Amino acid sequence: MPFYHIHHVTSLSSDQRQALAKFITNLHSQTFNTPSLFVNIKFTHISNAEPEDFFVGGKAVGGKNYILANVRGGGDRGAEAFEGLAEKVEDAWDAVVIGTGGRGRGRGKELHACFVFPGLFGRERGMTLPLAGEDGQWLEDNWYHFEEMAKNGDDEFKDLIEEVGKRSELIGK
Repeated sequence: MPFYHIHHVTSLSSDQRQALAKFITNLHSQTFNTPSLFVNIKFTHISNAEPEDFFVGGKAVGGKNYILANVRGGGDRGAEAFEGLAEKVEDAWDAVVIGTGGRGRGRGKELHACFVFPGLFGRERGMTLPLAGEDGQWLEDNWYHFEEMAKNGDDEFKDLIEEVGKRSELIGK
């Protein structure tokens, strides 16, 4: 489902990665009313960034921290929702990575950009991804598959079943 790829030249501790992943997962799940299982996050530390690896305006500027968020568009998800998402992700970066003082205070640690790309289509875990706004029906249509996966020991699907039990709005019960 949504895929957040966090590229960072700033070293992030395990606790910082966990805090960012948890914040982004909760933010996406609550903002778009989706199960947290849907949210995928990948951290890539760019440890040997060469000055010529990142360009802005055609000029090499060295390594930068940035996040690429590939999310499902459509439904009632418009530009305002995606702009708000990017701003909240940026706020989370500032709080977790820069700390007190926030934006502009962590020279070399600041988040250069958070780009949100709506329009994700694909398959995951053998299933076609639902269109935005159709998660509830998709959950209902695939519930038997989720129960089988959980019965067979898949912890992610055990968590999904537990979350749906706690969040009835996910399937409209």
